[in-house]
Amino acid sequence: MSNPIRRLRRSPHIRNDFRVLTYGSLELLAEVGVGNAAGSLPQVALRWSDTDGRTWSNERWQTLGAIGKRKTRVVWQRLGQSESRLFEIVITDPVKVRLIDALLTVQE
Repeated sequence: MSNPIRRLRRSPHIRNDFRVLTYGSLELLAEVGVGNAAGSLPQVALRWSDTDGRTWSNERWQTLGAIGKRKTRVVWQRLGQSESRLFEIVITDPVKVRLIDALLTVQE
């Protein structure tokens, strides 16, 4: 059995003069509904660091949708507060991955 391909994307630091920011939601815009032939649901993990990448939160998982489910939304809610944050997503499922953008809602 081969090792899975680990696809990782990390955001730049998100900060505003070190004022505390509240992160409402993060929506990953990606090609969804690709699934795989085995019928499993491909997953994407989100985690974040408030310590410049020295420590990380637990992973929070979302599905990229079953085959044909093209209206699947990949959204994480209630992401907490921080003065400075990095976000990271990881996908290891054996499916085509096409990441388009990410939308983050933030309030001071």
